[in-house]
Amino acid sequence: MEPLRADDIIDRQRMRRKLSFWRAITIIVIVAGLIALTASFSGDRFGPQTRSHVARIAVEGTITGDDRLLALIERVRRSEQAKAVIIAIDSPGGTTAGSEAVHDAVRKLAAEKPVVAQIDTLAASGGYMVAVAADRIVARQSSIVGSIGVIVQYPNFTGLLENWGVDVRAIKSTPLKAEPSFFGEPPEGAEEMLRALVMDSFDWFKELVAERRGFDQATIDRLADGSVYSGRVSLANGLVDELGGEDAARAWLTAQGIDEDLKIVRWEPRREDSGLFGLGIAAEFVAGRIGLSNPASSVTKALNQRLFLDGLISLWHADALLTSPTARDVENIVNAVLDEIGDTLAEGNRVELRGFGAFSVKNRPAREGRNPRTGEKVMVEEKWVPFFKTGKELRNPAFMRRIFNVLILIPLAIVLIALMVANRTSVPLSIDVFNPGNPALTYQAPLFVWLFVAAAIGVVAGGFGAWLAQGKHRKQERTYKREARQLRHEVEKTKRTNGDKSATGTSLIISADDVDAALDFPALTDTLADAFRGGVHAPPRHHHTIANADSADQTLLLMPAWNDRHMAVKLVVVTPDNGARALPAVMASVILMDKKTGAQIAMIDGARLTLWRTAAASALAARHLAPAEPDTLLMVGAGALAPFLVRAHLSVRPYRHVLVWNRTVAGAERLAESLRADGQAAEAVAAESLDAAVGKADVISCATLSTEPLIKGALLSPGTHVDLVGAFTPAMRESDDECVQRASLFVDTYAGALHEGGDLVQPINAGLIERSHVRAELMELVNGDHMGRTADDEITLFKSTGASLEDLAAASLIAARCGL
Repeated sequence: MEPLRADDIIDRQRMRRKLSFWRAITIIVIVAGLIALTASFSGDRFGPQTRSHVARIAVEGTITGDDRLLALIERVRRSEQAKAVIIAIDSPGGTTAGSEAVHDAVRKLAAEKPVVAQIDTLAASGGYMVAVAADRIVARQSSIVGSIGVIVQYPNFTGLLENWGVDVRAIKSTPLKAEPSFFGEPPEGAEEMLRALVMDSFDWFKELVAERRGFDQATIDRLADGSVYSGRVSLANGLVDELGGEDAARAWLTAQGIDEDLKIVRWEPRREDSGLFGLGIAAEFVAGRIGLSNPASSVTKALNQRLFLDGLISLWHADALLTSPTARDVENIVNAVLDEIGDTLAEGNRVELRGFGAFSVKNRPAREGRNPRTGEKVMVEEKWVPFFKTGKELRNPAFMRRIFNVLILIPLAIVLIALMVANRTSVPLSIDVFNPGNPALTYQAPLFVWLFVAAAIGVVAGGFGAWLAQGKHRKQERTYKREARQLRHEVEKTKRTNGDKSATGTSLIISADDVDAALDFPALTDTLADAFRGGVHAPPRHHHTIANADSADQTLLLMPAWNDRHMAVKLVVVTPDNGARALPAVMASVILMDKKTGAQIAMIDGARLTLWRTAAASALAARHLAPAEPDTLLMVGAGALAPFLVRAHLSVRPYRHVLVWNRTVAGAERLAESLRADGQAAEAVAAESLDAAVGKADVISCATLSTEPLIKGALLSPGTHVDLVGAFTPAMRESDDECVQRASLFVDTYAGALHEGGDLVQPINAGLIERSHVRAELMELVNGDHMGRTADDEITLFKSTGASLEDLAAASLIAARCGL
């Protein structure tokens, strides 16, 4: 087998990036087209609603009897796949008629399926009216519940109009017509009329609550005085049935015979306006997939929260609906922000746009210059000059690719779909473009020509932006190229010494030093991401016990994996008695073979490969789960894996400080010293107190064999990411129960982490968490099936136990860089 030249390796990498670029364009166009066409014909949202599930309906904000919400409840009622329903309520109430309509719809739903109301922050007045329609009510201890009552409010502008000299007159058929009026004092009997209306609705409201909650007249009269109660008091008064959150609601549904393994699926109302042929839905869906919010939805929600309600309202604080910011308020806020920015710059400080860069103003003194036209010397006056220093995000190629996708590819995809639709509807496929300098001159061409021109401009602009962003990475690429040449020379030297045995199928032996020379974390992390995206088969590992009569039993592990190019098997032998022989207790090798012929390509040092791929898996998870701008990395443990984990995390995020903790201070100091000496972490120091270090850290990586929890959940700061790599058996543990309960849980593979990782197995067996609490595995993260971190203050936890597909990916990359 003739080795590839280093230049060929680099060229293949570049070609792969180009192919990935055009594949991305094709995929985006196809996906957007399918979404738009599906939306235009069906209008349904995309999700697992075609499988059996528990439906979740959100009743939030002001309740107005929205037809879309009522239609949503009816759709859930008719759905055969929705086996039960959770009504998630967070509402101060709304119109009495609107709340009644939603109540009746929920009662109709409850007649066919188990329905439980889950009160989060607030279910007051009309919100509580909706809650009592459910079969069971669950509230948190601090939830606000109650405010049973009805109110009518109206303003009186008489004094204001008198100040402006305005006199409003009206001619009415009867004195009580259109009363009370905003423009005068109410006539006799007007307020009595409204009071009778309010009390009649109030009596009906009380009867409704008493019937649903089983209250006698004395109890409902005592509770329906407009008071609000905490969840705890509400439970004592019988207003709710149980304290808890969604878990409590799910437990009650399980008791009603609903399968506990069914997923909870959030149902959303249909959009009334999906844009041209459903392209609005397509744009919203694609924007959500890349981490952007839907601005139209946000504006609509904001407007709904500021509605002026005409008529009877069942609301906790009605005056909140009657206030809204004026144009003057907005102008004052904008001016205040601009003034603050100006003052900050004038004082010599800088204004930072987080993740993008920082603005500053510098004084450029008077100096001698030259007129560019005449070449004469001139004096340039002193002036203030603005400067903008780009942040690391703008220098990040991944970020630039996302910007490129948003600004260029998605609009082009939508335009292309619109053209196809226009063609189907016989819209002319040519347009006129006027010359701005001469309006009489017009360029006419088919639409696909203009689309090609726009696409070419977009590709050039995006490519130029990516080229600028990758400036600092070109130096690293040259380094990789030089190392590839060195590896090629080593391979040639080995073949000259041992003879070229590729023709006979004899493989090259790759040592630990060769593995170190061949791998780097950015490339290995990308390779793992490709492997987790699919196309790799990784069956469960084989476990064999080898009995010995005169020594301790040995363990043999076989971990196979294959894809369309390679097959790999990692062989691990655990020999407990090797310590007495001054040999490692664990020895491993990875055999890489050609998929087509079965010929052996290489035998690779398995122990060193495992260190690299394990750390790279943590780096891959950190791409999706770690904070965007962390300050401190805490490394718990100082074993052989620890320096690899530190290097892996530093390749994904920049850290100003690295803390190292170990059971022995000497071990922590040795690791910190080696990190400083290698230039990997200039600020690496040993931490004396683990608890204090946990409170300071933004990212915590653990690689220990501990059987007792080390990381305490109570000490974690909001936004912390916890990376648990050790504790690879059910008896081991690196984090306590509170840590697991507070965090959003992610794993490398469900099969490994949920069966072998003690940090998850033990809480699951104790009933503290369920398997469904694990949100995603690495395959779902890299494929975009789950967003990963969703909020800056979210605590995330990644549990890794290793997978054979990681061994295959690392071995394939090593072989490629060794020219095999």
